Amino acid sequence: MRCPSCGTDNEVGSKFCMTCGSPIASNPTEATDVPVPSGEPEITASPAPVEDSAVAPAGPAVEGAATVDEGIAVDPSGTSVDVSPQPSPVAPPPVMPPPTDPSEWDAAGPPERPPVVAEEPEAVQPPPPPGPPPSMPGPIAVSPSWASSAGVDPLETDSTAAGSGDVSAPNPPAWSPAPAAAPPPPPAGSAPPPPASAPAGWAASAPPPPVGAPPPPAGPATWAPQAPASPPATDGGWNAPPPPPAEWGAPVPAVPGTPIGTGAPTAPAAPVGPPDPNGLGVAASRIDKGPMKKARAAFAVAGAVLEEGEQVEAVVSGQLDGNPAVLMLTDRNVVIVDDRPWKPTVARLDVTGLQVQGMQDNRSAALTVVTADRQFVIDQIAAKELAVEMAQRIRYRAGT
Repeated sequence: MRCPSCGTDNEVGSKFCMTCGSPIASNPTEATDVPVPSGEPEITASPAPVEDSAVAPAGPAVEGAATVDEGIAVDPSGTSVDVSPQPSPVAPPPVMPPPTDPSEWDAAGPPERPPVVAEEPEAVQPPPPPGPPPSMPGPIAVSPSWASSAGVDPLETDSTAAGSGDVSAPNPPAWSPAPAAAPPPPPAGSAPPPPASAPAGWAASAPPPPVGAPPPPAGPATWAPQAPASPPATDGGWNAPPPPPAEWGAPVPAVPGTPIGTGAPTAPAAPVGPPDPNGLGVAASRIDKGPMKKARAAFAVAGAVLEEGEQVEAVVSGQLDGNPAVLMLTDRNVVIVDDRPWKPTVARLDVTGLQVQGMQDNRSAALTVVTADRQFVIDQIAAKELAVEMAQRIRYRAGT
């Protein structure tokens, strides 16, 4: 197929030119609808392909439908309409530039600027090594004779002359001062020189006291006086100090409301426990901590039912009807209480005519207190020796 733009032959069935890329029209121009003048009926033909100016039948004839004969539609009323396809206006193909050889595209264009040649850096010379430090001027030896004639101390004389590399300290001079010459003798007929006296401001020594005069009193001592080895003799004109009064050294009575001063420390007071007017705490101290803890509520009830002035002689703890209970022997009665909820048992029994029976095994003991109309069984008593003692005390008091 030939391209209408560039005239290049392409393969059959190509839609675009392989050279310029223009579209290649391979299908015939399709028919388009022709507008029907106003006042005439519009007839639409079925889009069927037309070959050699022949129209393919579109199916069975429909009564009252228009017929097509050689591209002319005939209406049953006698009006004929031309429905043959009209050529559609085709825009001229665009003018494309002539094709270029692809090899020219690969050719590189001239450079815009000449290439830059890298310059080698200049060699950097290392700095020269540091030289020796400059020498300091040293002292110049000065002879003692020149220094003494010039009036300059030879040790303080220094030299600033350049070129001397000796910086060490000079050696001390080997000379010594000449001894002082003896003063010349005084001329004949002159008075002797005055005696040497102390410089002004020095205290002159006191002249010696005359013979027979008492020695002057001694000045104040600049240090503490030493105690004499023996007490001095008592002078008759000096009175001895009076003896201290008899009240000295006696203890001062303490004044109420005032703190006590220095004195002997006293022992701290023993801790005071809760009040125990009936002696229940003393009697309960013989019971172990475990049973005591279990019957704690029963002991509280027992302390509440004791009368004023009533003293407890012995007490044991166990169980009464499954509740922790306490059996007490006082100087008046036998008291049995327990910690039953809401209404504890409280029984006060007369010792006269009581009967007590005791039993024990390897673990605990039990006491049965029998009255004329009732009996109480206290079991699970952990302290078996206290149970035996309680039975003996009750029997002794009851006379049984």
